[in-house]
Amino acid sequence: MNMTEKLKLLVAKNASIDIEAEEISDETKLLDELEYDSVKIVELIVDIEEEFDFEFEDDDLVIEKYEIFKNLNSLVERRIAENTEMNK
Repeated sequence: MNMTEKLKLLVAKNASIDIEAEEISDETKLLDELEYDSVKIVELIVDIEEEFDFEFEDDDLVIEKYEIFKNLNSLVERRIAENTEMNK
């Protein structure tokens, strides 16, 4: 399972509605379509940090970065890459 698939599983698990990971596309709107609120976003952030073993930066904690799945996916990819570089 690749990083994007794992992230989709976490997004589906934390969504306020019943949705399968396979139903999440790059354009899925977490706030509108999946009914995420600020509490759900925090729960998702914690799950992502635990799953991928990194911590988000303070400037990552802006709700707009979590509006669309592809934005979140790009952010997580960047943080994983940065964490990998730092641990070399």
